[in-house]
Amino acid sequence: MGEGGERNGGNAGAGPSRGSAVLVVEDNDLVREMCAIVLRESGREIRTVTSATEARDALDGSDDIGIVVTDLTMPGEWSGPDLVRHLIATRPHIGIVVTTGMADPDLSYAPGVELVHKPFSVEQLLGAVQRAASAPD
Repeated sequence: MGEGGERNGGNAGAGPSRGSAVLVVEDNDLVREMCAIVLRESGREIRTVTSATEARDALDGSDDIGIVVTDLTMPGEWSGPDLVRHLIATRPHIGIVVTTGMADPDLSYAPGVELVHKPFSVEQLLGAVQRAASAPD
């Protein structure tokens, strides 16, 4: 991976315009809070949840979330890949940033996502979120 993250293909589908809030989905308290602080200080509205299932529930009925930053490996009913597949199928206009400690995750099911490897720098996170925000709907 390059220092600024990786883009996995093109953004799929077209849809409604993207909202402005960022939903951070991370089961590790320290990583979740660091992401929230960094993104909030960059001027973004932030929401946080601790699981993919909570993310699915937070997205129901919410039109203001435009980017989801999600870990791939989380406990619970849904995994990170389950959430990413759900977003691609139901909300293709949402930008997706995937964070992972895995060396080479298979994201062939997820064209258009930004990939950031853990541990990541503030610059890597901000760059990936900016690219996700700028990607065509």
